[in-house]
Amino acid sequence: MPKIVDVEQKKLDIADKSIAVFAENGYYNTNLSDIAKACSMGRTTLYQYFKNKDEIYMYILELGMSFFQLRFDELKKDKSLTNIDKLKELTSYLLVNIEGQRVAKGFVDFWLMVRHNNSSVEDKLFKLSQSLENAFKEILENAVATEEIIKIDTTSMASLIIGALESLTMQDIVYGEIQYENLYKSMNILIDGLKCLKKEEC
Repeated sequence: MPKIVDVEQKKLDIADKSIAVFAENGYYNTNLSDIAKACSMGRTTLYQYFKNKDEIYMYILELGMSFFQLRFDELKKDKSLTNIDKLKELTSYLLVNIEGQRVAKGFVDFWLMVRHNNSSVEDKLFKLSQSLENAFKEILENAVATEEIIKIDTTSMASLIIGALESLTMQDIVYGEIQYENLYKSMNILIDGLKCLKKEEC
């Protein structure tokens, strides 16, 4: 009797092992042979699940975004946390994933490549980034409405927070190991700076 393969589970396994390869080599210098070797399978077998490395990388990013969305949905329902707490939790979640998965190291050359060669992939990346900003913007808007923070332009503030987190990608590549705990503390100081200290500020 032929062995039944759970295709989605196999794709998850491939994606999980591919993360380390992309992190080590960068996107541009990674090829399917590298990924196949890491997965202990031949390239022919790999083609049964993904047609190229673009598809694998986008699968990893979309998977990461789906986990972020789940965490965001959980936070929205949590009545025990203030909106400030939720902002810090989202920031922590992204920092932990940047540090833990190291996908960021392969992101920059991937982004440069798709901007010149694949507009459909670029559009997907833009939508993923936009989803992150929208999550932060929603919590910021709630924080303004409940007078937890001062009146601000929530769109630009969300962009600023995401921009600061995304810049860690470049820092990680240029400087190597980064103290993520210290960065998280610094981000919390910035977020706390938005709090209403006087009634007239709110």
